[in-house]
Amino acid sequence: MGYSSTFGSSSIGFGSPLKLQSSLFVTSRRPSIPLSPTLLPLVSFSSHQKSVEGKPSVACTPALVHQLPVEILCDIFTYCHANASGEECGPKVTISHVCRRWRTIVLCMPMLWTRISLKHSTKGSIERVAAYLRRSGSCTISVSILALHLSEDSVPSNLWALLHEHLNRLDSLKLELRGSLRKPVEHLAGCQYPLLKDLDLRLQSCPGGEVDALFKAFQGAPLSSLVWRGEESIPKNAPWSMLTKVVITGSYTLGDISTLLSQCHAAQEFSVDTISGDGVVPAAITSLPSLRTLSVYTFVNISRLLENLHLPALDKVSIHNLLRPGVGRGWRSLESLLRRSECTLTKMVVWDKSLDDDQFIQLLRIPGLQKLSDLQILHPSISNDVLRVLSSDTAGSCILPDLAVLNLTSCHSDDGVLKQVLAPRFKTEASTKPLDRYTPQDSI
Repeated sequence: MGYSSTFGSSSIGFGSPLKLQSSLFVTSRRPSIPLSPTLLPLVSFSSHQKSVEGKPSVACTPALVHQLPVEILCDIFTYCHANASGEECGPKVTISHVCRRWRTIVLCMPMLWTRISLKHSTKGSIERVAAYLRRSGSCTISVSILALHLSEDSVPSNLWALLHEHLNRLDSLKLELRGSLRKPVEHLAGCQYPLLKDLDLRLQSCPGGEVDALFKAFQGAPLSSLVWRGEESIPKNAPWSMLTKVVITGSYTLGDISTLLSQCHAAQEFSVDTISGDGVVPAAITSLPSLRTLSVYTFVNISRLLENLHLPALDKVSIHNLLRPGVGRGWRSLESLLRRSECTLTKMVVWDKSLDDDQFIQLLRIPGLQKLSDLQILHPSISNDVLRVLSSDTAGSCILPDLAVLNLTSCHSDDGVLKQVLAPRFKTEASTKPLDRYTPQDSI
């Protein structure tokens, strides 16, 4: 079987960062065909040069693609699978058309067929899903149905029936649907999901009762991650208390997010995009003992949200402010949160186009931020005044003494000002930690 150009080109080289193992492969990776007992030697060009009538010949005999050892091919295919993007077919189909031997090996590796994605409602797409389910054997599977651009009647009904008998192997499910959820609920309800951990839902114009029925279908599943995006309100019957990762995308109020946080007792990562209104914020303090990462995109001041939180394990904060110039940023509330939680914040991301120098300097001087080792500033462009504060404050002591990574999207400074910040941090002194990495994202 020759290579088919329909699937695009494929380039595989030995310069890739592959980790080749001489020991036996893990059972789930090992193909059900005999492995070669020894690795074929990779012969250099010079050792295969032939002399023809006393002249060097360019005719060398490098190893052919169909002669590569099975062990190496398995690692190459596994690497391609792990780094594949979200296309429907992926590299496994491309590499399976290089030669007959490669195809034989790919078809004998069930783990390469565990990512199943459907974007179109054609007969060929359904046949491909059926083939992937068959080739994945007993491995856990990840399913994505991206049908937001299709009407509810355009999603083939036999798709849900096809998935029905494999739901007990489901590890991750992503649904992007529009309109009625009646058909998927009929096939998803009443099934067991012993392995389902990740759920990603983007639902538009779906009746609220059917959304509730969809979540009811997943009751009993060991969910740990939920991504919710769409126009609908936050679902009330989702298993918020057991989730360790929560990502909410939509348009919500401070009251909505505060109420939701009070239910996420086991959360380790919480992200919301976006907060667009105030709402009623509960007065009680919400304690989330396991929360390590908090990410907020907001059009409003989030002071009232921060004032009601207790986050002793907080390690990273990302704040993307979309506020108007001159509006308070709530840095005092952030300082109060860090002091109340007695946490050690080591990473921070700031995105704020309208942040002025005084507000920025106020942020950098918060006592709870002085243990930061990683600071990423996406906006605004760093000014001379802010850079000088980063090099030394008015008392002569260093701001952010443990800073090891500084990532700037834009920096327009006068000659020598940036050097004042970087030079002391490249020295090994007791007062400051050496700067391990400085990453400018724009020309300086």
